[in-house]
Amino acid sequence: MRNLKLLTLPEQIAMQIRQDIYNESYNKGEFLRETELAKRFGVSRGPVRQALSQLANEGLLEFQPNIGVRVSDHPSEEAFSLIVELRRTIETFVIKSIFTNLSGSDLSEIEALLEDIRESCESGDIHQLMLRDYVFHEFFIEKYGDKHILAIWSTTMSRMMMRYTRFADLMTSYEEHLAILEGIRQGQKQKTVQALQNNIQ
Repeated sequence: MRNLKLLTLPEQIAMQIRQDIYNESYNKGEFLRETELAKRFGVSRGPVRQALSQLANEGLLEFQPNIGVRVSDHPSEEAFSLIVELRRTIETFVIKSIFTNLSGSDLSEIEALLEDIRESCESGDIHQLMLRDYVFHEFFIEKYGDKHILAIWSTTMSRMMMRYTRFADLMTSYEEHLAILEGIRQGQKQKTVQALQNNIQ
């Protein structure tokens, strides 16, 4: 997993709440209270507020005027199809842009992220897999290094994670991500792009 020491405090809190939403510890429409979350994480309300704002920007939460922040509903079928295409477009653009700049150390990190995915698939932990899937793809977006692209991507990715139901066999997810890695190892850009697009659906 990505080293939490590299994340800011609000990012760490956002990651944990994001995982809680993915594993349905919170119900759709449930309100989250800053004071309760601050007590849970042992922090002031400031970092919690920043984390909730980040998750609202991603679409996982939504602010209700004069009421608070609640867990968002899942996207409709029609909206989900559009979200998938947007994410494919973003990640295809990014992988094509950074492909020749991926270094040996980048490859090692991708391999480590893939190993995390394999562990989750083998253990049958779909909720952990969802978070590790997110982190795997986030690596490429962050490698590209544009905060605007990251913001748009995180919105599409988080909304897709709300409907993470297509894998009857979790090892299929590992195999799809492995195909991305193999394309990179072989220096075959188009193969990598195809593997990436096959994984985003």
